[in-house]
Amino acid sequence: MSIPPELQAWHDLLLTLKAVHEVSTEAPMTGELDAEQFHLPHMAELPLGILRRQTQLTQPEVLLQTTLRLLPDADGWRTLDFLAWFTRDSSRGKTPIQLRLSALPPVMGEHVQLGRTIRVYLEFFIPEPQQDYSNTKRMLMDSTGHLKKVIDLYDALLIERNQPSLRKDL
Repeated sequence: MSIPPELQAWHDLLLTLKAVHEVSTEAPMTGELDAEQFHLPHMAELPLGILRRQTQLTQPEVLLQTTLRLLPDADGWRTLDFLAWFTRDSSRGKTPIQLRLSALPPVMGEHVQLGRTIRVYLEFFIPEPQQDYSNTKRMLMDSTGHLKKVIDLYDALLIERNQPSLRKDL
């Protein structure tokens, strides 16, 4: 199944960041989620605290959840720092976005998982009164454009100061 071009552009841009090695996105309508099932394993990766608060929504909303896996090194830390700033800056500009982290238990049976399972979530909460994903596509296009501009700007400033690039290709 092909993904919409707006989502493909978002994924492609995130994959240009040096430490990002995996990107995926899901977009359920939050009204279709049942709070009584939040304890089930398949619900564990959702932002349950916010979704519990949103059980009284008056209009349909999409949770656009992009999952990133970062390399566990200095570039991964720098990428996480940059994305945390981007998310904070975007949300201050009224984009309904948050960055959230999740990981599996440190030990599972005989396997130590600590330091190997962390996932980064970039999550948008987008009103979709018509349930046609038009607001979601617009939000993706705007956020992709904004992220590209700030990557270009800050990458140039970092290189100018003899710091490592944020991008894989530089």
